[in-house]
Amino acid sequence: MIMNVLAVLLIWAIVSGLIAMWSQTPKQLKFIQNYPFHPGIKANLSKRHPDFTGEQVEQVFQGLRDYFYACQKANGSMVAMPSRIVDDAWHEFILYTREYERFCKQAFNRFLHHNPSDGMKSNSSVPESLKRAWRFSCEQVGMEPQKATSLPLLFALDTLFEIPDGFKYSFDCISKNDGYCVSDFNCGGGGCGGGCGGCGGGC
Repeated sequence: MIMNVLAVLLIWAIVSGLIAMWSQTPKQLKFIQNYPFHPGIKANLSKRHPDFTGEQVEQVFQGLRDYFYACQKANGSMVAMPSRIVDDAWHEFILYTREYERFCKQAFNRFLHHNPSDGMKSNSSVPESLKRAWRFSCEQVGMEPQKATSLPLLFALDTLFEIPDGFKYSFDCISKNDGYCVSDFNCGGGGCGGGCGGCGGGC
């Protein structure tokens, strides 16, 4: 009898937890999409990249929102960071330790650690964490990952801003040069620039 009661209570706790998680996720995604980064964080990124205009800085931080969005959608699975310039913005955000901690608690219910990786060499297979970043970045802007004809912002910024050693992605599978063809994702839409493992976040 006691075992039956405990089993029922355990099932109830699990179901309640799942319901709470599912109901909270849309609010967290909205919170991420509308998050106002502290002006000091943007100013610090501008110091690191003095040639950037104010509009370019805003685009970079929108890319960071897009990355955090992918992390939330991944439900704890790792999502690789596909952009060097967005990774720079993430570093600046982390330095505002209290604000970053509060953001993580509200956005993910946990602290989102920044886990550097060794990247991947040009002849390596594309890691699942990067495919995951591509999939959720496409879905966020209403593109089917397998049918995408343009790069989501998060994957386009390094090339757009000509970031030295930036991660490059291309739909041109014949003359892809120093980038990766989107077909390397095995999902018809996404590739990895040199060393695209980057500083993938453990999200």
